[in-house]
Amino acid sequence: DQLRALLLWQPMEQLRIKLTHLSQDYHALNSTNTSSFPDRREKEHQILPSPVTSEFVLDSLEGSWDFESSRVVSLTSYTTKDASVASDATATLIGPPPAGYPRALTAFLAFDDNSKAFAQEVRWQSTGDGDFQWLAGAYYFDYSVYFLIVGDLLSKQNALGNGGLVDSLLNGVNIDLNLLNTLNNKTSLIYALSQPSAQERALFFDLSDKFFDKLEVSVGARVYSTLVEGGFFGTGVLAIGSNNGQDVHYENNSIKENGVSPKFTATWHFDRDRSLYLQAARGFRFGGLQSVPSTPISKVPQVYKSDSLWNYEVGFRSRWLERTLQADLTAFKIDFKNPQINQATQGLPLNYVDNVGSAESIGLESSLRWLT
Repeated sequence: DQLRALLLWQPMEQLRIKLTHLSQDYHALNSTNTSSFPDRREKEHQILPSPVTSEFVLDSLEGSWDFESSRVVSLTSYTTKDASVASDATATLIGPPPAGYPRALTAFLAFDDNSKAFAQEVRWQSTGDGDFQWLAGAYYFDYSVYFLIVGDLLSKQNALGNGGLVDSLLNGVNIDLNLLNTLNNKTSLIYALSQPSAQERALFFDLSDKFFDKLEVSVGARVYSTLVEGGFFGTGVLAIGSNNGQDVHYENNSIKENGVSPKFTATWHFDRDRSLYLQAARGFRFGGLQSVPSTPISKVPQVYKSDSLWNYEVGFRSRWLERTLQADLTAFKIDFKNPQINQATQGLPLNYVDNVGSAESIGLESSLRWLT
C-alpha cells in the first residue's frame, strides 16, 4: 500500500511552499527471490517461510522566494524506515534437508532494521535570461540506524518458551526481536546489534557562462565532510567461536572523511542542431560500520571506507531532417577507487561490505530517435 500527498501554497507571487508526504507499507508472507516450482514462491529445500514487512515514510517541506533575478530555496526532509525479514537457514548449516525433515530442527535467521534520517538543503540560484548562470548552497544530513540480527535453532527457542514469538515472526508478524533471546543470548547461533549514526556537511556551487556565442562552460564543486560512528555487540555460538571464546564488543568506532567533488563541462555549439561536449566529474559514496561481527576468524573489517569515482565523457549531439531525427553518441571512461563490494561470511551467510582496490569501465552510449 502506498500513499502520496502533495500540498502547494502560494500566498504571494514571490513565495511558494510545498509539502510532500510519501508512505509505503509492504508485506510479503514469503519473499524468496528464487523458486524451485513454477506455481509457488518456494525453494525445494525450504521448510520455513521468508516473510518481509517494511514501512517507509518521507515528509518534506520546500519553500522558495523569488527575487528579481534569483531564487532562494530551502528543502527539509525527514525519513523513517522499519523493516523485518526472516528466512530459513537450515540448508546453509547442514546442506539440503531430506524429505520429512522435522520443522523443530530447522534454523532461522531474522533481521530488524530501523532507521531515520533528517536532511536540510539551502541554495541560492540565478533565474535571469543572461549567459552567466550561478548556483550556491549548503547541505546537512543526519542518519541513525538500529540493526539487529538473530539466528538460532527453532527447537532451542521452543525449549526456552519462545516458540510462539518465532512462529509469529515466521508468519510475517512484526515483533521486537529483542524478545527472542531474552533468556540466553549466548546460546543462540548469532545475536548481534549495531547502532551506527552518520552525518554529512557540504557546501556546493555551480557557475556557467557562454563565450563567442558557441562555447558554453560550466564549473562546479562540492566540498564535504562525513562522520560515521557507533558501537557493535555480538554474541552467540558463531560470534563467540570466531572470537576466541569472547563476545564481540567494540564501542566508539568512527570513520571521518573529507573531500572535494569537482565537475567541469564544456559544450561547443557548431549550430543550433549540432554540438560537441566534454565532461569530467567526481562522485563519492559514504563509508560506514559493519553490522556483523568483526573477529580474527571472520576477517570482517570493522569499517569500510567511502568509495569515489571520476567520470569522463565526450559526446556528440545532433538533429537532422528538420529536427525530426535526433542522433547522439557518447564515449565514457569511469575510474572507480575503493569500490564497496557486498561480501558474505562463511557458514551462516551474513552480508557485509568491503573495499576492493579499483575498477574501470570504458564504453560507448548511443541513442537514435525519429519523430515520424
